[in-house]
Amino acid sequence: MGVFWESFAEIASQEPESIKLLIEAISKEKFKHHDYADTTLETTRCYKLTVKGNSVFFTSSGYGCFGNNFEDDGSAQLFEKLFERYTGALIAFEHVHPCQNQGYHFNSLWSKPEGGVDWDDEETFFITRRMVCEGSEIDEGNFDNADCWYTSLELLEDQKKDAPHLYNLIQKAKKEGFEAWGQGTIGDVDDVENFISTDILYEIIEQYCIDDESDNVLNDQLFLITDWIQYPDDIDAEFEIPENFPELQLNLLKREDI
Repeated sequence: MGVFWESFAEIASQEPESIKLLIEAISKEKFKHHDYADTTLETTRCYKLTVKGNSVFFTSSGYGCFGNNFEDDGSAQLFEKLFERYTGALIAFEHVHPCQNQGYHFNSLWSKPEGGVDWDDEETFFITRRMVCEGSEIDEGNFDNADCWYTSLELLEDQKKDAPHLYNLIQKAKKEGFEAWGQGTIGDVDDVENFISTDILYEIIEQYCIDDESDNVLNDQLFLITDWIQYPDDIDAEFEIPENFPELQLNLLKREDI
């Protein structure tokens, strides 16, 4: 089966019921491999298909992702097949999380205007993929953007309700004189003041954390990473989608709501 990922996906359109039917049909089909005529492929399985407003929501339940073929360049992607099949405008987004401690999370954002898709013409589609590493080293791979997780003393003030164990540990470290905060560059972001990377967090855990509290701190960190990747970057396409086209309902795309 390969490596397990859990994707949470949303597709916005002006015909959500038609899109749901297309997704169901594509999910049951087999496709020829790009490079091997005698090999067939299936798209990642779809679960919990639900229409809410102008969006179709679904999840992979740990069986993969829908808009990234980083494991196999010849793999069948549901977003790709849907964009080829549907001639109306679409916006598709997924955020994807590891099921086997792969060490990073990612998302993919696809959009298209009305009309057919020509994969050699960027005026007919837009795709961007972003990855966030749990650790402090980046292997960008096939992603368009990549970051290492970090927060800062300033940011943590706004995150304390979502990450109370992490917040309390950092306050303890500050009170007891810890000063080895990160300065400068973290990931691809320059001039960050007083940041906390994973390496720094592990150092603080080792120095100041009671053993039975470390799991709660790391769970808080995981929550912040998960939240970070649940939102797409801005669409920077070479085309315009129709006026009054529905927006993504990202507030309904949280992991616990699908």
